[in-house]
Amino acid sequence: MFLVDDGTGLVIGSLHVVMPEAEAATLQEWVIERMPALEVA
Repeated sequence: MFLVDDGTGLVIGSLHVVMPEAEAATLQEWVIERMPALEVA
C-alpha cells in the first residue's frame, strides 16, 4: 500500500482511490493503525 507517484490517490492492491493527497495520507494512517499486523511496503 502506498501513495501513487502522481499524488492522485492511494493504491490498495489493485484498487486506486482518487482523492486529495492529504486525505490519502490520512486514510493510509487510519488503515495502518487498525491493521498493525499488515506489512506496509
